[in-house]
Amino acid sequence: MKRLRPTSALLMLLVIDLIWQLFSLHSSNGANPTLLALAGDSLEYWNMSGNILDGNFIQKQPFLSAPLYPYFVALLRALGLDIIGVVVVQILLRSLTAWLIASCSKKLFGPPWLSFASAATFLLLLEPAYFATRIVNSSLQLFLVTYVVFTYLRYRQRQCAFSAADYGGTIGLAILAHPPLLASAPFFAWQTFRRSTKKQLSAWVIFSMLMVTATATIHNALATVDSPGGAEFILVSAQAGVTFAHGNAPGANGTYKPLEGVSANRLKQNADAYDMVKQQTGEEGWGRTSDYFLAQGLDFWVNNPSTAIALFFTKARWMFAGSNYGDLFFI
Repeated sequence: MKRLRPTSALLMLLVIDLIWQLFSLHSSNGANPTLLALAGDSLEYWNMSGNILDGNFIQKQPFLSAPLYPYFVALLRALGLDIIGVVVVQILLRSLTAWLIASCSKKLFGPPWLSFASAATFLLLLEPAYFATRIVNSSLQLFLVTYVVFTYLRYRQRQCAFSAADYGGTIGLAILAHPPLLASAPFFAWQTFRRSTKKQLSAWVIFSMLMVTATATIHNALATVDSPGGAEFILVSAQAGVTFAHGNAPGANGTYKPLEGVSANRLKQNADAYDMVKQQTGEEGWGRTSDYFLAQGLDFWVNNPSTAIALFFTKARWMFAGSNYGDLFFI
């Protein structure tokens, strides 16, 4: 009897998992009233994608969330897909992410069965399976972050202009899908120059990353050109400070904590934050709003150092050992 090869086992696993996910989606459609009832972030993303679909590629405000996802959804809607169609694509992205994880594991560590176990472990996680069936950007984020590792390994193996542009461009897309990754840009730049034998290619990686990321910066400047404060230089998202304050304030427990005077409703949240800063400082601007709340979070750190340190470890515990962690399960 022939032994089952890891590659065949992985393919079987991916097919079985995909069929199961699609069957679950088919069973839920019509039976689960929340599947098509968009709320919170899902509704915001769907509305933004509708505006883009109408030809409004430049929004009336700077990006107040991850920029890439609404354009991704708009593209799928332009191809004729509805909510269920978008969800099917996200389920396929989850399967592709599992394959990329297996491929990266094989390149990094070698043993084929370890790569199979890596993909299987990912497919067993609740959050990726759940969020693939919701209009939120988690599936796109996971795919792009995994693809960053994949393109890096390919660039390290074969350094050429194409692999350099692919690697750098993918980092840029990952930043647009998950703005906190912007903080890792200096690390990517340092690591690229440190490991590369061809400095011109290293520069090409960084240039590609910056050019892709700069699309958000240019958009934000154009979106604010007629605002009271004039065009604003906002790298990716103008909500960074508000998001930071959500997790670093008195009473914070490592999860989302609403800010006093700022609505938890995604559709009103940023307008409330903007109006609050305008009333308290007399200044207008999305960058000023973000800076104001960022300063609040940093003040909390400075005035409560022991609490801030304990909070850091609480967040680390949630990250590595939390189950069903998140504030988006109602979506």
